[in-house]
Amino acid sequence: MSGPDRDTALEQLRVHLRKRFLILLLPPGLVLGGLEAARAGGAFTSLPYVDHPTWDVVLFVLAAFFSVALPLLYRMLFANAHRDKTAVAFSAFYRFENNSMVAALFTLWIAVGASLIAVSELHMAGIFILSLYACYVFYPSRRRLNADARVFRAGRT
Repeated sequence: MSGPDRDTALEQLRVHLRKRFLILLLPPGLVLGGLEAARAGGAFTSLPYVDHPTWDVVLFVLAAFFSVALPLLYRMLFANAHRDKTAVAFSAFYRFENNSMVAALFTLWIAVGASLIAVSELHMAGIFILSLYACYVFYPSRRRLNADARVFRAGRT
């Protein structure tokens, strides 16, 4: 596949991944927004039975793992698996992009959990920044998908 066919396939991939991105982003985003609005209005403070400072660190480390470490490890394993190939099939490239995005956006659910148990402001800010990082880096833009397709030689025959 080359030229216009490859560009068309990449555009279809981008549109599909963008829909998937929104499906993964909206539920935790709405829950997190609702929790923080309820907290600001005084209707909710935190879950009463979870009050231990260890949870702050555990949730922060999990957020760092899912937003940075796991997608990076997955990228290295994917690159190593396709190292000797002259081209990567679009189906494998799609699975790679989708799985990376799913792993990174799981960080948003960790932010919801952190909001539920009201972790310290420092750790909540770090988890929030890691969530923003995951959303920014794994948004399926044309530029990023074209760069990844070029790096992994997706669809070339």
